[in-house]
Amino acid sequence: MDSLLRDLRYALRTLRKTPGFTFFAVLTLALGIGAASTIFSVVNTVLLSPLPYRDPGSIVAIYEANPKDGVDAFPVAPANFMDWQRDNRVFSAIGASRNRPLNLTASGAEPERIPAAQVTAGYFTALGVAPRLGRAFTAEEDAPGGGHAAILSDALWRRRFSADPKVVGQTITLNDQPYTVVGVAPASMRLPSTQTELWVPMAFSAEEAANRGNHSMSVVARLRPGVTLEQARAEMRAIAQRIAATYPALQKGFTTNVRPLSEDIVGDARTPLFVLAGAVGFVLLICCANVANLMLARAAGRQKEIAIRSAIGAGRRHIVRQLLAESVVLAILGGGVGLLLSTWGVDLLVALGPRELPRLDELAVDGRVAAFAITVSMLTGLVFGVAPALHASRADLNETLKDGTKGSSGGPARARARQALLVAEVAISLTLLVGAGLMLRSMSRLRDVDPGFETANLLTGVVSLPATKYDTPEKRVAFFDAVGERLRAAPGVERVAFVANLPLSGSVSMSGYWIEGKTPVGDNTKVPVASSYVVTADYFRTMEIPLARGRLFTAQDRAGTPYVAIINETLARQQFGAEDPVGKRIQFDPDSGAYYEIVGVVGDVLHRGLGEDAPPQLYITYAQNPFGGLTAVVRGASATALTNALRGAVREVDADLPVARIRSMEELIAEGIARPRFITLLLGTFAGVALVLAVVGIYGVVAYSVAQRTQEFGIRMALGADARRVLGEVVGQATRVTAVGVAIGVAAALVMSRGLTSLLFQVNAADPLTYGAIVGVLLVVTVVASWVPARRATRVSPMAALRPE
Repeated sequence: MDSLLRDLRYALRTLRKTPGFTFFAVLTLALGIGAASTIFSVVNTVLLSPLPYRDPGSIVAIYEANPKDGVDAFPVAPANFMDWQRDNRVFSAIGASRNRPLNLTASGAEPERIPAAQVTAGYFTALGVAPRLGRAFTAEEDAPGGGHAAILSDALWRRRFSADPKVVGQTITLNDQPYTVVGVAPASMRLPSTQTELWVPMAFSAEEAANRGNHSMSVVARLRPGVTLEQARAEMRAIAQRIAATYPALQKGFTTNVRPLSEDIVGDARTPLFVLAGAVGFVLLICCANVANLMLARAAGRQKEIAIRSAIGAGRRHIVRQLLAESVVLAILGGGVGLLLSTWGVDLLVALGPRELPRLDELAVDGRVAAFAITVSMLTGLVFGVAPALHASRADLNETLKDGTKGSSGGPARARARQALLVAEVAISLTLLVGAGLMLRSMSRLRDVDPGFETANLLTGVVSLPATKYDTPEKRVAFFDAVGERLRAAPGVERVAFVANLPLSGSVSMSGYWIEGKTPVGDNTKVPVASSYVVTADYFRTMEIPLARGRLFTAQDRAGTPYVAIINETLARQQFGAEDPVGKRIQFDPDSGAYYEIVGVVGDVLHRGLGEDAPPQLYITYAQNPFGGLTAVVRGASATALTNALRGAVREVDADLPVARIRSMEELIAEGIARPRFITLLLGTFAGVALVLAVVGIYGVVAYSVAQRTQEFGIRMALGADARRVLGEVVGQATRVTAVGVAIGVAAALVMSRGLTSLLFQVNAADPLTYGAIVGVLLVVTVVASWVPARRATRVSPMAALRPE
């Protein structure tokens, strides 16, 4: 221990004598370790840390599935959930939820649209969550007419109720109805959505409890002690088979999908995280290679010192240990600064990261991240320190001590080591640059996608009508007619419409349909399904969705007139082929006997995201099918003016109604591509750092080589050598070394880029344009980085170079 401390003290004194070298080495390591620690904090939180619920390994998510249609997970219908709850013997608790935003109104305060959820009585029990104040819902509260109860989130409790512990028992107004606050959830409760701020009982009506067609709920359950995941899957499949046999018209081919809740929450974020972890690992390796190159150069300048120490009795092991001590000290300093940088990096990730990244708000630099940084620091110290220490300890005493100016080149072995490190840096940098280039091309393609409507100058905002106040179709239609009339009269407003399930908003509604004369009705019939939209008459003109044939909705398509529908070109092509669908009739419920005449065909509109094809789509008019909430779409020149006009119009009609989620359509689209943009940003940042480090490495190797060959160049220049030939030789040598790294990097990138396939859009992982551009960039920066020291070699004064001789 004493010898170790002595070596560390000696290392500190030695490094203090070369502040420039120490600063650059520590900064390089800090960048690599800081980036690695930041990404590890994400991996630690999302993939490694258990969910903040009691015994999280026992919690599962349950979905319906239809393998024949290639669908492995979709929301659950109420009646199926009720059967699962009654018939299962593998769960100690099971609960369902669905998002249901509510209007919160209070005297003296602005009405607010709260992201809320309906949950069954067993939901909190299944998650193992106990409210921090009050209690969870009872079975009586979850029954029809059982009374209105509410549980507040920690964030809502603090924001709207000033963290008042006496809030439990108070009455609040939600959707114009009184609710009693029975509890406040802990801050860790972030389900069914990270945005959820309020929970109310599900309280199925008798009609809803029998519904097997409305797939709208998420289900979680807690395994009984001793029950395995496979046992739960087997029992749920058996229950699904019984349901399918009893209700073949709606459930034929359906089964269930049971998976750990932790996997369900992570979802498709696993692949991007692994990609980023691999990228930051590459950056760390480049940092190590750069510092190793610095150490080799520094060791070459200390050969006489090391030779003298060897001559007076220092053994090779002692010299290696002392040199390694310097590497460890550099690594510890770099790790400390890197850990500090990672705390800022985590804050930056939380600020810039997409909202759908799971558990983003839980990111923190905790003890596990600190332990990771310390471990990585020690390992990197060994990785970049061993080779330089071994090389330095092999000094030839006779040659080194003969003349202080000779033998300092380190010989061909050290030159080969430096070139090998440079090859590795170039190869790794190329791999990262290719990954970033592929993501950039993918993002460019994604941004160029036509969503099927004009996105510019379009504002959206959600307005939801409480059922108690707007309890008739006439009242609901009158409300939106009045708001639309006021908006059209507002300055700057060009067109106004309303829609349920705005495209690219994340809101989805699917409807089965029967085509008269084409789709038979029966238990064994596979019913076609389409995305369905309820719109006001001016919707297509406001969104600028083109009409392909037929006509659009008009003000005359109202209650009491024949039902009408509009379909998109995809549905027309799939169901009617070359036949004209205008005039054909469809049904949404064969039992009702109601037919909708297809009056028009419009262009395809992307709904779920820019990277997905447009599904079959059906449109019906709000005037003939009025229900609660709609999204306003307002087209005009000024976003601020449109926002004020929308809020003002709603306030004039009903001062108690808030307008929620006011955003431009361009903001909505930006949110939809937030995750690939975030990954591209990080990969691009890592690739940029790698390129800078590679350029520094190339410059350092060439500059060091030129410095060691000063006398050679001086003699050649004195004998009349052409400066351009010397310049070409130096640059050519650097280019050849880089070319080897490029060749290795291309091969590695072809393998590594396969991991990006699922993240790319309309770009091949082996895209030749991306590879060619990256190779060209690396070769150009190699020439530029080597030209400066090469130019210096051509200006060597023969007298200055030969003076030592």
